[in-house]
Amino acid sequence: MPLRSNLTKLFFLAFTLAASTSNAQDSESSPLLYSYDQGYKFIEKAKNFIKAGKYQKAENFLDMAARADYGFCGNAWSSANGEIVNTKAEIYIIQKFYNKALNTLETVDGCGFGADCDTRDSLKITALIAKFGKIKVQTAFNKAVGFTKPGVLSYEYSVVLPSLNYTFKFENYVRSNANAPETDEEIKALMVKQKFYSLLE
Repeated sequence: MPLRSNLTKLFFLAFTLAASTSNAQDSESSPLLYSYDQGYKFIEKAKNFIKAGKYQKAENFLDMAARADYGFCGNAWSSANGEIVNTKAEIYIIQKFYNKALNTLETVDGCGFGADCDTRDSLKITALIAKFGKIKVQTAFNKAVGFTKPGVLSYEYSVVLPSLNYTFKFENYVRSNANAPETDEEIKALMVKQKFYSLLE
């Protein structure tokens, strides 16, 4: 069996164990009060309240959703947490709390286990444009430096945007069997192909 396949399985087991341990620790201070189904209903209610402009109620329901039991599987936790955090960030962007939105989005991980990092990365661009204006953000990406490739079993790259005082991390959705990009030029070319980049065009 290929080494990468074995490593992926090992990483998945470690992630699942870590997620369940973390959730168990969190439940000691904040017990899980709701079921899987209730959690997702809370998320839907939150989205409806956002449409109605009732942001505090929406956030309250998202806090309730965060205290639902999504089971043992790390994928279920990652998926639910990603949706909760992304939705909270949407609220903060609407309220013009751009730094809060960006900081919140940085907490979304588990991209390989169901978290919607595609939406996360697009929301980061949305927040940056709302904060700085599209032209300034476009210029920052054109002059980006410090491209960093991901570590083992990760698809997350990063790029430093000095003029915005921000390091943008993004998930690579354009995956292939070709060698992973190594140089700044190769990583930048990969970044341009990502879905979020269309917001800069």
